[in-house]
Amino acid sequence: MYRALRNMLYVTQIAVFILLVALFAVSIRVYRSYDVSNKDSIMNRGDTGLMLYDRSGTLFFAFNRARPRIFIPLSETPLLTQKAIVAAEDKNFFSHYGFSPSGIIRSLYLNIQGKSVLYGGSTITQQLVKNSLLTPSKSISRKFQEIIIAVKIERHFSKKEILEMYVNSAYFGEGVFGIEAAAQTYFNKGAKELTLSES
Repeated sequence: MYRALRNMLYVTQIAVFILLVALFAVSIRVYRSYDVSNKDSIMNRGDTGLMLYDRSGTLFFAFNRARPRIFIPLSETPLLTQKAIVAAEDKNFFSHYGFSPSGIIRSLYLNIQGKSVLYGGSTITQQLVKNSLLTPSKSISRKFQEIIIAVKIERHFSKKEILEMYVNSAYFGEGVFGIEAAAQTYFNKGAKELTLSES
């Protein structure tokens, strides 16, 4: 019996080793396959919808989620608005490296309790990746890709640059992407004029 147990432990160790090597190889492949060097391509990829312009360049028809995006530097977004977004979306944003193991474990636990995939445990960086570079499908492999690319973005950009990309590309409802367009749509003012309650 001792020998059978030892053989089973040996086979398990080999299986775990093979799995770890495979995960490492896939991680390297995913890490290398996404170019995250250009902020504009990260923020605006795949969310343009259908936009038609006349000869003079004036937009006359927009369909789906298309609204002209208005980029503003993070310095023009009130600090209170930045703090409100971080508090609502990822309170540990400034202390993690792109993903939150505790957030993933918590969401996994809540999903098992609820017997469905309702919670994602995504950080702001992961949301930026999910919304801009990946499909919206909910699967373990997509979540794995999201984490790897989030780590790559965190290595390439500062936290302030990531937050700037996020506030300029996040979906705020009503076909609106970005904080400036959201402020104009909902409050008829620029983002730099937002109050604490509006934030």
